[in-house]
Amino acid sequence: MDDNTHKTRSANTLPPIKSLFTQSWQLLKSVLAPLIILNVIVIAVSIAAMLLMLVGFILLGLGAGFSGVFDFNPLSLGIGAVLSFLLFFIIITIISSIAQVGQIIILFEAKSRISVFSVLKRSARYIIPLLILGIVTSFFVFGGFFVFIIPAIIFSIFFSLSYFIVISENTGPLKALRRSVFIVKNNFSSFFLRMLALYGAFILMLIVMSIFTGILSTILDDEFGAIATRVISFVFQIGMSWYAGAYVIILFKQLQKANPQGESSLKIIFIISLIGWILSIVIGYFAIGGIIRLLELQRSNDFEKNLTPAEREELDQILKEIDSEFDIEDIEIEESTDSSEVTSPTPTAETI
Repeated sequence: MDDNTHKTRSANTLPPIKSLFTQSWQLLKSVLAPLIILNVIVIAVSIAAMLLMLVGFILLGLGAGFSGVFDFNPLSLGIGAVLSFLLFFIIITIISSIAQVGQIIILFEAKSRISVFSVLKRSARYIIPLLILGIVTSFFVFGGFFVFIIPAIIFSIFFSLSYFIVISENTGPLKALRRSVFIVKNNFSSFFLRMLALYGAFILMLIVMSIFTGILSTILDDEFGAIATRVISFVFQIGMSWYAGAYVIILFKQLQKANPQGESSLKIIFIISLIGWILSIVIGYFAIGGIIRLLELQRSNDFEKNLTPAEREELDQILKEIDSEFDIEDIEIEESTDSSEVTSPTPTAETI
């Protein structure tokens, strides 16, 4: 890939990994209260959306058969189920997206001490750009998956910072992808090692937590111990996800500072993805054809299995008649050929 601007590499300019872990913990402690408030609001709105879905079921006929208020109608039952599910899915998707963006904004602007409601208001305007970013990223990654999988993994690593770039630099999706490729490519080893350290710490903490919950479940009663371990595991998972967000934000700021400007071209990525899409269409075409042939074969086998003995005997008789007709025609052709050979004039001395 060709760099458009600022090809200068920033090697060995990132702080050590130990300071990255320390700064991430300090950042998380400073924004812990806003993160808790944000997630409480998200949970409350999600519950309200679920109640709205239930109301939609009742109004459109799902609960009519039980409440007796409306006449039970299967058509309204189906319409109510589909529309209510779609409404619930759309609302939950929007809420989760706003919450995710809000957490990033809170982590980015920890020193500003902005209110949670202003964060939610700012988060809403990033929904459309991030949706377009997700579609474009999926196009590239899915295409690379069909070119022996490895390009898809590389593309995912190169695009991993684009989400933060859209929010922090207020740029469009394509520019964010080019910028992410530039930053990750110029600091690939440092970025990869730091992300590997994060995953390693996660695995270690999961092992420690599993040991701790196992010991706790043996000490406490069965019912109370099961509840306690589930609650502790839930809180641990939320805390680790918040810490991971703080870790990635600190790492992104370090990379952003080391690479204040610069973008990389997406031409090679686009070509590889396009090849992958073409391969996927070809593979899909032959796969669908093979499935259709297998279904036809299965159908013919099922047809023969479902025949009664009388029907099978009748079918065999028809096939024998067809075979005998072809045999008679072959005999007639052979006899005509033999007679023509016999009646052909034999050359004599006079004709010669």
